[in-house]
Amino acid sequence: MAFDPTEKGAYYHDDISHVTRLASLVGCRLAFPVEIMPGEGFADLLFRAISENGHHSPYFVFQLLGMNAQLKPTPYALAGKELDRQLIADVLGLPSDKSLSPLLHEQIDSAGTRVNFFGRDVRRKNFFENHRRVSPRSLRRSNYQKAIWSVQGISFDPTTREKLLIRCPVCDGALPFKNTYGVEQCANCFLRDGIVTDFREYSCDLIDVDDGEALDLAVELVNPEVSVGDINCRLFHDDLRRFGPGQLFELISNLAYYKNFLIHDSGRTPLAARLGLPHAHDLAEATRALIDWPRGFAVYSEKMREWQKQKLERVPPQSVFPPGHPVRSVVMMLEPALKRMLKTVALAGRDETALMMLSEAVVSVDERQKSRNLAEAFWHDGRIRYGKHGLESAVRTVRQITPVTSEADLNFVMLSSSVWLRKWCRRVWLPICFVGDVISSNLLEGVDPLLDRILERADKPRITGLEKRLEDVVLKVRAPQKAIALYVAIAALAPRNINPWPTVLSAILDRELTVWGHGKADSFTYNRVADFDKLRAILSRARLSTSLGQLPADRTAVKSVLGLTKLTLESVRRRKFLQDQLTLSDLWSFRDLYISSTELRTRVAMLDNGPHFSTISAHLEASNVPCIGTQKKGRVVVFWLRQEVENLAGISLAPRASCEPS
Repeated sequence: MAFDPTEKGAYYHDDISHVTRLASLVGCRLAFPVEIMPGEGFADLLFRAISENGHHSPYFVFQLLGMNAQLKPTPYALAGKELDRQLIADVLGLPSDKSLSPLLHEQIDSAGTRVNFFGRDVRRKNFFENHRRVSPRSLRRSNYQKAIWSVQGISFDPTTREKLLIRCPVCDGALPFKNTYGVEQCANCFLRDGIVTDFREYSCDLIDVDDGEALDLAVELVNPEVSVGDINCRLFHDDLRRFGPGQLFELISNLAYYKNFLIHDSGRTPLAARLGLPHAHDLAEATRALIDWPRGFAVYSEKMREWQKQKLERVPPQSVFPPGHPVRSVVMMLEPALKRMLKTVALAGRDETALMMLSEAVVSVDERQKSRNLAEAFWHDGRIRYGKHGLESAVRTVRQITPVTSEADLNFVMLSSSVWLRKWCRRVWLPICFVGDVISSNLLEGVDPLLDRILERADKPRITGLEKRLEDVVLKVRAPQKAIALYVAIAALAPRNINPWPTVLSAILDRELTVWGHGKADSFTYNRVADFDKLRAILSRARLSTSLGQLPADRTAVKSVLGLTKLTLESVRRRKFLQDQLTLSDLWSFRDLYISSTELRTRVAMLDNGPHFSTISAHLEASNVPCIGTQKKGRVVVFWLRQEVENLAGISLAPRASCEPS
């Protein structure tokens, strides 16, 4: 090439075959043929060809090209259109129609929503700008537009690092595609005032970004001058790399735009603000969040939540409904698989931040100063809110009320955030309020790396699960006739203010306490125990913990502490024997006041040659001992005043365990 092909009249070519082709097309082609320049898009090529041939609008040339004269000459409008490549190559004087293929952005889906942008699968909407943006420094080097200047999310020229000129420095007008007075000239100035404004004379500021590696990667994702195979995708995690550069760039630009919306109240709209956004450092920050996947994205998501909170303080929302997580808005139009993965990591980041905040909030609990704020934060309409809602309530309580909080409180909050743990507790009927000590005693296998780290296990989590280890020591033969379900026996003998399960489970695993398997039940809490003296001695070793009493007591805790069956548990709930927003302390106080028919039957059965329960029940009725509930086919549990029952002559019960303060 002897001359710069972007300069008017510079169509000299040393390829004889091409010159011959141009000569043969005289009368069919434009007077001044053009060459496709590196990084030039189809709309940019047409704009340059039309203006260099003296046409001030594209519509006449569009007719020559067999295109709809009413079609807008913007990258968005032209992307994915079915065009006659050979005719276009002939009219523009191109060497062949093959060079046009990457510029035409063919449709990828039948709906035309996705197109091929130089080998990248991109979504047309919110990808192309409808106004021109130029780099004066780049135009001085070679007078043509680049396709990347029309990509939303790129606000600078990748080569010169110059911010793009988005409005005329003289008339302050936007730069349209429809008026073709030259790539380097302002059509508005010429049409309105008859003056020539040359953009090459108005340099823009250069960008200054600390994280150049991240910014370069963001640009490479959509830079036509970088082939897809040359993109430095090794910086991305395999989880992200599989979605392709187009999807990743849309995600990055969405993150950067939304940050500007939250901080500066301007994102993709209005147009005047969008053309200069996002800032290069915001684009680099969003890219770095993906490079450091998943931790980086989780941290960035939490930053977005904080920016959203600050924005709501500046501009109160008009909707009565609270705004959702900002990541939901960012990922709304992405692929479903990518959307799900991003939401999962963002929510994990939210929970991690909440957990870390709560783990730092623990203070010593004075026996004289108790708080139920954290426990009550979990109750809503008579039910306990677990998971993310519980965490949010707990964080809000800590921030607004600053309650006195115990280790047990925080363990409960953090453990309840684990979906796996909640399902496990429901299946084995072990209350979450008792699981914290089971984990800290290192009896339970790994639940979650973050939880294990915060809860400070005694040792590394065991590889073999707790249920498998228990199954190995449980006797598979028929249990003795006097054997009782483990949780029922514990409920009958255990005193208040203790968590019996770490001590009992350790004794079983050490083969100190013999248990028999239950043929039908799927839970180790239903295993059978017959050595009640040994169980009582083991329970007497359990550590007293008054802080446990502040924890919420859900239906599993009621069943475990009172030793109820599923049927009697439902009866107790339906008859409202227990108050709403129940804590373990409330539950223990109820048990101290009343003795249930279940406990009475159990403690009588523990005695050698003890009386039949029906005899005890008749004796209580004859003695007019006050009670609540009625006995009917075993489906209803009866509660008698404990003190009167235990002081009544003729009643013999197995003694309960007693724990001395350590």
